[in-house]
Amino acid sequence: MKRKNAIKLGCALLACALFFGNAMTLPMTANVVHAGELPEDQQQGVGQQQGEGQQQGGESDQASETQQQSQEQTSTETQPATTETPTEVVENPVGDGVDEVAVANTIAAIDAIGEITVDSKASIQNARNLYNSLNDASKAQVTNIDTLIASENHFAAFFAEEAAAKEAEAEAQAAAEQAALEQVVSAENDNTDISYAKEGNVTLKGTDASYIFIGDSRTVGMAQYVNTNQHIWSAKVGAGLSWMKSDGVPAVEGKIESGSNVVILMGVNDCGNTSNEKKYATYINEKAKAWVAKGANVYYVSVNPITRDSVSNGSITNAKIETWNANMQADLSSDVTYIDTYNKLKGELVATDGLHYTKRGCQLIYNAILEFVEADTVEEVNETDEETIVAYQTKITSAVRNKDDNTVTLKVTKPTGITNVGCQVALYNTETSTWDIVTESKMDSITIEVPEGKVRVRARVYKKYDTETAEGKWSKTVTINAKGSATGVEKEDSGIVGKVILGVIGAIVIFFGGYFFLRKKNILGPTPLDNVFNFVAELLEKISKKKNRKK
Repeated sequence: MKRKNAIKLGCALLACALFFGNAMTLPMTANVVHAGELPEDQQQGVGQQQGEGQQQGGESDQASETQQQSQEQTSTETQPATTETPTEVVENPVGDGVDEVAVANTIAAIDAIGEITVDSKASIQNARNLYNSLNDASKAQVTNIDTLIASENHFAAFFAEEAAAKEAEAEAQAAAEQAALEQVVSAENDNTDISYAKEGNVTLKGTDASYIFIGDSRTVGMAQYVNTNQHIWSAKVGAGLSWMKSDGVPAVEGKIESGSNVVILMGVNDCGNTSNEKKYATYINEKAKAWVAKGANVYYVSVNPITRDSVSNGSITNAKIETWNANMQADLSSDVTYIDTYNKLKGELVATDGLHYTKRGCQLIYNAILEFVEADTVEEVNETDEETIVAYQTKITSAVRNKDDNTVTLKVTKPTGITNVGCQVALYNTETSTWDIVTESKMDSITIEVPEGKVRVRARVYKKYDTETAEGKWSKTVTINAKGSATGVEKEDSGIVGKVILGVIGAIVIFFGGYFFLRKKNILGPTPLDNVFNFVAELLEKISKKKNRKK
């Protein structure tokens, strides 16, 4: 009986052993619950438990490793590893198969962290993102997770604040650069009006022959945009050599005089064919010879660059422009001075259509031309001349309005016998209560645009070597009203000869006045002059009677 019971007990124990042994070999995945499958109030706890388990050492690590190996053996039979790179960080990814490629990438990213510095944040964050995107089975295969954790702790302890400050500084600098860029773009957008390129008529304006500009559409734009109404401009959109010969030069040639600076800005419309260069140089040299004989200075300005590879005239390229400029510089005679604005301003000019410059571009070219011409024509002023200029007070001797526009032509006096002296004109600004300089001119007759207001002028030496500019005294203020009449205009000093003539006339008037007074009072007796006076009186009486008979 005892034996039967022992056999039954043994069978029962064997059955239990077989049952539990078979249960231990079943897949564990059926019993795994992921955070995404739990209610929201339980998901955080799962995540925390997993994180704590990853950082614990000793027996718990070994147990976890045994469990993960068991999971790997069973799950790899049903779920192949993926080779896709995760595109976002997943704290608790679904799926338990080991992604060998992702594990290898994570290990490599951790190893790439290297020595911890203030710039290590990006590499540490990248490694952490890769690790967090792994599932639990793959995370268990990352053999250098301790290195990542140590790197994070080291960076947080020593470099986090410094890195944050560096990032803030970089962001501030980027914001400043962006603001500056937006300001430049905004300014350029404000200046991108190239409507003058659609105007085909010749632009001819100004009366001050100290500067005479001859050019094409780019010069038309300059004439519109720079505040130099007193200059003489002759320019036309699309103009080339044929126009310069037939209209451009003839329109201004009669105005060229001693001291004139003739500035030619031509060639962009013809430089597509470099053979035209010889024709330009020959014509300009011929005209310059006659102008220089008058005492004028002649300048040819380089054709300036295009700002796009393709413009409206497809034959124009910067390579051809450079060849053109080099040939012109070589072929122009000694009567013509070459001004290189191409290389001086290349990279600074903006042309919205690739060819015609913005307002700022026109101003840059104009300033470069004047800077060159003034330096080229500068003459040293001696101390005596300087003293004369400083003591000299300019006079505005007339102010006449042009009926067709708001311009007024001022005639002014300048100190004589001193070269390179001009006049500076200022208008009174009622809004700011200041005097604003509006123009300078070497001419005695200056045209300014002023509907009404106060104006004054002073003599000024344009440039001197090694000293500051010498400036004379301001003239008396002249007030111009809307109708064109002016008050405060001074009489021009007639000089010594004028004073002598006025003296003689005054003496004659006093003599005869005194003579008639004395004769009328019988203080003075008859003289031979009486016969002259009587003859004149009789002659006038006969003329008067003759006129009366005709009536």
